[in-house]
Amino acid sequence: CALTGILYRTTDNWASRTMIAANIPGFSAFMLQYGLGPGAWVTPVVMDPIDNHTLYLGLNDVWKTTDQGDSWTAISGIGSSASLRSMAIAPSNDQVIYTATYDTLYRTINGGVTWLAVPIGSITGNTSNVLSSITVSAADPLRLWVTISGYDAANKVLRSLDGGLNWTNISGTLPNVPVNCGVYENGSDDGLYVGTDVGVFHRDATMPDWEA
Repeated sequence: CALTGILYRTTDNWASRTMIAANIPGFSAFMLQYGLGPGAWVTPVVMDPIDNHTLYLGLNDVWKTTDQGDSWTAISGIGSSASLRSMAIAPSNDQVIYTATYDTLYRTINGGVTWLAVPIGSITGNTSNVLSSITVSAADPLRLWVTISGYDAANKVLRSLDGGLNWTNISGTLPNVPVNCGVYENGSDDGLYVGTDVGVFHRDATMPDWEA
């Protein structure tokens, strides 16, 4: 459970809880007293797909714990001036991690040793677009999709087949409303569900466009 970077762990169905992110730099006594942390309002936290003792937390950097939150290490060195808003780990390779602020996507293929930064303008061609979510293929760690919030009719969902270097716009006839999230359908032919302000839409590799 995470809100503005405050993160709790429970092992007894919430009969008790332990705060597990308080030792990350940036948490002050004032923040802890009022339930505020250095993360975004909804802070991205992702469990490793292979090891459930390992978690990743997105603040201004990506933080990693391998002991259920008792200790943390910054693995990104991004040092973004803006809070990270979304994160995804490739299910087939936990060394491939994607995270993003509203305007920049970051990717590592070696568990955080090095990172590639991809500005939103390189993804959509519009520097005013806002990244809202990332989802990754269950079979291919370099195949990913991003969703775009806002009211740019030309940019709603984009796909990369090479880890974010090149992008294809697959927005189709999605309505001109914010796309808030995307989820890859495991075991499908690139099936994707996206949630918008007016409902959920689906598309896979066999379909020419989205269906409500």
